Amino acid sequence: MKGTPKAAAACYGLGVTSAPDPGFFTRYLLENPWPAVIILAVAAVALLRFAIDREDRRLLLGAAGCVAAGVVIFITATLVTTPAEHARRVANELIEAAETANLNAMRALFEEDASIHFGSLTSIGLEWRIIDQGIESLGRQHRIESNSVTRLRAGPVTGGAVAEFGCITTTASSFGPVPSTWLIEVVPGADGQWRIRRLAAVAIAGRAPSGQPW
Repeated sequence: MKGTPKAAAACYGLGVTSAPDPGFFTRYLLENPWPAVIILAVAAVALLRFAIDREDRRLLLGAAGCVAAGVVIFITATLVTTPAEHARRVANELIEAAETANLNAMRALFEEDASIHFGSLTSIGLEWRIIDQGIESLGRQHRIESNSVTRLRAGPVTGGAVAEFGCITTTASSFGPVPSTWLIEVVPGADGQWRIRRLAAVAIAGRAPSGQPW
């Protein structure tokens, strides 16, 4: 067993079945700086035109300030990788490895003591062996034949980040497409690599699973 619902609730608060909101600053400046950069660029062009028409150097300085602010925002966003961005990357790598049945690549994305939870990240976790059984099944009876990602979002939590993703999947053992919702909590390791510490099967075929989903 890995942890208790009480301990998990203390870490994640109420948002245990969905990814937390990354916040305005993170979303629109660090992760997606283009709206701010475009607004500043438009403002700079407008101020430059007014400065030329009115021969006002103060407006010219304002235009230069907008350009400088846009450059700073863009460079900062390029250099900084937020926890949520790490979580989305790991989620994408997990999905791709599952789709191609690259089982070793999937295993490499997890910490050695990773746990799996059913329904939410606050439920009691089961040991790595259960995760490994699920990974192994993707190479055999549950081989993925088709998969579509319906959503992927992420937000920071203390010490790491949580990504939420939804899929519609057809496997060799299913009777058609099956929708599912998953959460992963990723944390940085001593080697600087971000790996999955907790995996939660939130819903499969519209229901919260009560045990192994495979």
